[in-house]
Amino acid sequence: MKLNKKIMIILFTLLLTGLQVIDVESAEAKDQASTVNSFCISLKPDSKDILLNGEPRTIENAPFIQDGIVYVPLRETVELVNGMVKYFPKDKRIIIALKNDKNYVYITEIWVGDTRVRSGGYYEVPVSSNRKNKVPIIKNGVVYIPVEYFSCIGFGTNINPGERIILTTIVDESKIGDFALGQDFNLLSDDIKNRFKPTGKIDYEYNNYKQEVYSDGDIELSLGIYSKPPYDGWKEARKIQKIVLLNDKYQTLRGLKVGDSVEKYMDLYDGDSLMNHFSVETSDGRISKVIFKRLFVD
Repeated sequence: MKLNKKIMIILFTLLLTGLQVIDVESAEAKDQASTVNSFCISLKPDSKDILLNGEPRTIENAPFIQDGIVYVPLRETVELVNGMVKYFPKDKRIIIALKNDKNYVYITEIWVGDTRVRSGGYYEVPVSSNRKNKVPIIKNGVVYIPVEYFSCIGFGTNINPGERIILTTIVDESKIGDFALGQDFNLLSDDIKNRFKPTGKIDYEYNNYKQEVYSDGDIELSLGIYSKPPYDGWKEARKIQKIVLLNDKYQTLRGLKVGDSVEKYMDLYDGDSLMNHFSVETSDGRISKVIFKRLFVD
């Protein structure tokens, strides 16, 4: 039975126009430009205590491990990020609607007791080796899915079995407040540009190119600057090559701030370097700097 077109239209409409934004920002981060549907959930097996964008929350049904498979409650998890879940008892079919931070809407069907996954109402997702012999189940009236299924329904996943499960709806993690890697600093508002002063530090220098460090006291930006045009027709720009958080005024999209514990960092990132763009510095078990860095110049 294919996805009813009327149901799909309703789900799309609700997701695109009727979602509520969950307020999980700390007081220190209120002046950041918020990104709708940028969510990070950190869970641990056998614990109802979770982190949602770095803030403690409690869920009703804890993830658990059974026969070596990590199961996570489906509805609670999806609804935490403003998604929707509809269960059809007749054929044990479940429709999941989820939107990421780029406003892309995933509509996925899965079945209790079956490895089958259908995306967008027609595409049958092949059964990967990590989903083989793992199926959604119902326990005490609650649908749980193997953690590997979350990548099929629209989540980014970082799974450390037995330790932590990190689920995100974030596509581009290189943004902090008004700033993003690769952004032209010259195109920001005058108010923002006037806040930042040169520190006199040079992060990198080669031939006629250098990265000068600017700061407003809360955040450092390394700006790529050419002393002469690198090619004919080049348009002058100062691309942001590195972003460094100096205190807890700003936080990452996952909710990490300077001053947080190393344990919280692991709960939110599990040591992931985000393709070598992300790192932290620590002091006495606390985060002292949060760093995002581009790997190339242009």
